[in-house]
Amino acid sequence: MNSDGRTRFGLMRHAKTQWNLDKRIQGQNDSKLCAEGIEQAERWAPTVKQAGDWDRLVTSGLTRTMQTARIVNRNLGLPVERDRRLNEQDWGTWNGKTERELRTEQEDALERRLAMGWQFSPPGGEDRKTVMRRSLDALVDLAGRFPEETILVVAHGGVIKCLLYGLLGRKFLPGEPPILKEYHLHFLTSDGNGLELETLNAVRLE
Repeated sequence: MNSDGRTRFGLMRHAKTQWNLDKRIQGQNDSKLCAEGIEQAERWAPTVKQAGDWDRLVTSGLTRTMQTARIVNRNLGLPVERDRRLNEQDWGTWNGKTERELRTEQEDALERRLAMGWQFSPPGGEDRKTVMRRSLDALVDLAGRFPEETILVVAHGGVIKCLLYGLLGRKFLPGEPPILKEYHLHFLTSDGNGLELETLNAVRLE
């Protein structure tokens, strides 16, 4: 429990799936962890346990986050709940494609859409602003329900980028230098009205 009345969130991405290894866009496809991903999550568990005085665990509604959470939670024994507002960005008709396929088949369309920053939306999918708003709403709601708790959130790369880029005021344009380190835990806080960034790239998992 936190004594300042604020809820603290530790934000982490799920472990690897076969689609990650294939560099294939997963979006809201309900993929499972591959064998490498299962081993990866098992390696993370002790580090996650030491990283915070956790009170509960929240995942998206997709299997890859729930599997990651279940493996990590063997060492934590936390109550778990799911919130579909934390699901990955919907990539519409581009779901299942690799970046190489998109650049071969639809390079002009891809470049035009990427240049839209926060308004980037795959055909038939959703834009990044929508992802940011729904995931922010999910965390603020959790803060209202569980004040002073420390909550581990297992989500997706796109969701984590949208939340953190929004808090940092980034434009989400291709020319911006990367700031998120892969497979790290990030900390946010909330007073139940909004979110604040506490520490970016706080704990290295891998």
